[in-house]
Amino acid sequence: MTRKDIDLLHPIHPWHQPYIRLTDDLPVLEVLASHQELFEANDRQLLEKMNHLTYAPGKWTVRDILQHLSDTERILSYRALRIARNDQTPLPGFDEDTFSKFTNASYRSINSLLDELDLVVQGTAALFESFDMTMLRRTGTCSGVRISAFALGYIIAGHALHHRQILRERYFPLLSSGSF
Repeated sequence: MTRKDIDLLHPIHPWHQPYIRLTDDLPVLEVLASHQELFEANDRQLLEKMNHLTYAPGKWTVRDILQHLSDTERILSYRALRIARNDQTPLPGFDEDTFSKFTNASYRSINSLLDELDLVVQGTAALFESFDMTMLRRTGTCSGVRISAFALGYIIAGHALHHRQILRERYFPLLSSGSF
């Protein structure tokens, strides 16, 4: 099964569709494996140069985004685990803005945040490798929305791709424009 098969399991909430569309139409394990190489060496160098720069007032810094990626991937992986294990307890949402206010990301180095993200991504890949098709097809409720563990794998990868795209389109150009 690949991304195009997600709706066969359960209709996807419109909020998740943009993330899923960013992923390749490959089996979920291949999508998560490619997700392990989210930032190329050049991207990592640019991230390091960003420091506390934002593209607009009130937007997150690169450090905030990297912490958000780790936090969100952990939460979505936990949801996938609960669903794969057939836990039908409705799972609550989380407020990403509240989370971002209570991290120490601004005091951490870009390299430490990237190292943490790499470990989280590896853990997610290992978790999904442990799921069989029955587990992946199971559905549960997260934030009031019915979803499968299978779809969560694509959402995890797509969420990271979404933020990588924002970094490349809105943050990295600041380095060449002299806006800092």
